[in-house]
Amino acid sequence: MPQLLRSAEFKLTDSLLLVGLGGNNGTTVLATHLANKHHVSWHTKDGVQEPNYIGSLVRASTIRLGTDPETGKDVFVPISEMLPMVHPNDFVIGGWDISGVSMDKAMSRAKVLQYDLQRQLAPMMQEVTPMPSIYCKYSSSQMNGTDKRPRFHRCQPG
Repeated sequence: MPQLLRSAEFKLTDSLLLVGLGGNNGTTVLATHLANKHHVSWHTKDGVQEPNYIGSLVRASTIRLGTDPETGKDVFVPISEMLPMVHPNDFVIGGWDISGVSMDKAMSRAKVLQYDLQRQLAPMMQEVTPMPSIYCKYSSSQMNGTDKRPRFHRCQPG
């Protein structure tokens, strides 16, 4: 009697790995990703801000297709509708950093994001901790900084 063999099913994921994940840029990228993915809105001094990918070349840019023969006006479509691309919400984000603190603490230390957004994202950011990094004192902008000892505690010898 023939047997049915099945392979394990798994979902392919697209990953984004950042060097310096615990810095200003890394925390901002991860926070932007989580805010968009989980539809987190936050209060600012100007009112409620909704997450969006405005500023993203892939999500906000358009390309001219041609001219509409009836109106004579140019026709534009989003680039993401012309080319098959992964939606940014589907990325898995990780990376390396010289600091081993969780991303909620790194986000707080960076002081880049609005407090209300930080407060809402903290539980999700807390689950992410950067992988240990290789530290090279000649390439670190914080080499002579006063905070280098507490931050450089997760370094692989390099």
